[in-house]
Amino acid sequence: MPDNDELLFLNGLNAITGEPLIQPVALDEIAGRIVSDWETKYVGLRFPDERSAFDEPAPDDPSQAGWALIVHADEADAMKEQLARLIGYRRGRVFVYRGEPVRVWKEENHADDRDFEKLPYYLLIAGSPSKIPFDLQFSLLALRAAGRIDFDDPADYERYAQSIITHETGEAPASAKRAIFFAPRHPGDNPTKQSSRHLVQPIREQLPQDNVVFTDLMGKDATKANLIAALAADESGLTPALLFSASHGAAVAAANSDQRVLQGSIVCQDRKFPLRPEPCQGFISGYDVAEGFQLPGGIHFFFACYGAGTLAKSDFIRYLPGDEARQRIAASQGREDFVAHLPKTLLANPRGGALAVIGHVDPAWIHAFRSPVTQKRRVNSFGFALARLLRGKPVGYALDGFRGRASDVNSDLVDMIQDRRKSDQASAPDSFADARDFAKMWICRNDAQKYVIIGDPAARLRFA
Repeated sequence: MPDNDELLFLNGLNAITGEPLIQPVALDEIAGRIVSDWETKYVGLRFPDERSAFDEPAPDDPSQAGWALIVHADEADAMKEQLARLIGYRRGRVFVYRGEPVRVWKEENHADDRDFEKLPYYLLIAGSPSKIPFDLQFSLLALRAAGRIDFDDPADYERYAQSIITHETGEAPASAKRAIFFAPRHPGDNPTKQSSRHLVQPIREQLPQDNVVFTDLMGKDATKANLIAALAADESGLTPALLFSASHGAAVAAANSDQRVLQGSIVCQDRKFPLRPEPCQGFISGYDVAEGFQLPGGIHFFFACYGAGTLAKSDFIRYLPGDEARQRIAASQGREDFVAHLPKTLLANPRGGALAVIGHVDPAWIHAFRSPVTQKRRVNSFGFALARLLRGKPVGYALDGFRGRASDVNSDLVDMIQDRRKSDQASAPDSFADARDFAKMWICRNDAQKYVIIGDPAARLRFA
C-alpha cells in the first residue's frame, strides 16, 4: 500500500453511509490518464500571465475598476428589475449571455484582455448555471473577479441586493472584527488530519493580528453546537465577520430527491449518518440557517467538496482508475449543474444575509495546499485571501491568489508537454518520466480554478 504522499485524497463523505466518497487513489494510477488527455487536447494552450499572490495586480476599488451584471437573455428584463437598486448603487452595466460558446462570449465582450472600460473587473452573474454555465464563471476568473447569485425565490434577488446596499452604506449593523476557524479532525481520517494540521493551523498562526479576535474550533471542539454558538452576537450585539471552515462536504447521490438541498453540507466533528433534510446532528445544511447558522453582513469560506456547487459531470471522473471510483463520483454529480443550497440560503436569509460565500465547485482535493512539485505546504492563496478580507478588501479581489496559482501551474503543465514533445520520448506515450508530477499539477490547477464566489464579488466586510 503506498504511503500517504503517494495517494490522492478527496475531501468528501457519503452522507448516507459515512464512508469516504471514494477511497484514496494511487497517484501512479491517475497520472497516465491525465497526461494522455492533456497531450491530445491542450498542447499550446496558455493562461494569461499573472503575478504572484504576494503582489497586488488586481484593482481593489470597485468604483474605479467597474462593475457589471451578466444575465441570460431569457431572464434579462426580470433580473434587471429585481437588481435595479444594486445596478444603480454600483453604477453598473448589464451584459447579456445568449447561450453561445463561452469562448465566443468572451471574445465578443473583451473578457480576454484587461481593458476594464470594455468589460469591468467586477462581474456578478445572476442566474442558474443551467442558464449561464459554470464554465463561463471559471473562465472569467483568469482576468476578472466574478461571482454568482442564484435564488429559487425571485424575491431573494431584491432581498440580497438590499442587504449589500444597507451594509455598505451603514444602514445595517457592522460586524465585529472576529474570525472563526473551524476544522473537524475525525479519527483515522487523513483528509481532515491534513486540512486541520497543514491548512487551518498554519494560516491561523500566521495571519496578521490587526486587532482581530480569533475563535478556534478544532478537532473535538469542532461540533455543530459549538459553531452555531460562536456565530452568535457578542455583548455589544455584533456578530463575527468571517468563518473559515475546512471539513468534508457531504456527497448525496443524484438519485436522492434531496440532493440539491443537502449536497455540500458541512460535516462537523459530531456527525451522525445518514444525513436527512431535517436538521441533523453533526451536519450543517441550509435548513440550519433558521436555527442560528448565520453571519449577517459576514463572509463564509468553505473548504469542502461541493461547498459552492456541483457539476453534472466532474472533470475528474474520466481520470479515475477503476469503474467503482468513477461510478461513485458520477453518482454524486448533479443531473445538471447547480449552486449549493447552503450558500443560497445564507445570502437570502431574511434575518440578515451574508455578503458572500467562497467555496468549491466539484470535489475538492486536500492537495490544494501542497506544492505539486516539492509536496511542501503552500497555503498562501488561502492566507492572502483571508488577510485581505479582514482588511476590508472586496471578496473578488481577495481571491486573486487562486487565479494566479491556476495560471502559473497551467503554464508549467504546458511547458512539461512541450518539453516532452521535443525529447526522444515523444513517440512513447507511456514513458512520460514526470507523469506523476504532471498529475499533481493538473489537480492543483483544476482545484484552484474552481474556488468561486457565491455573491457579489465587489462586497467587502465593514467593521464596527
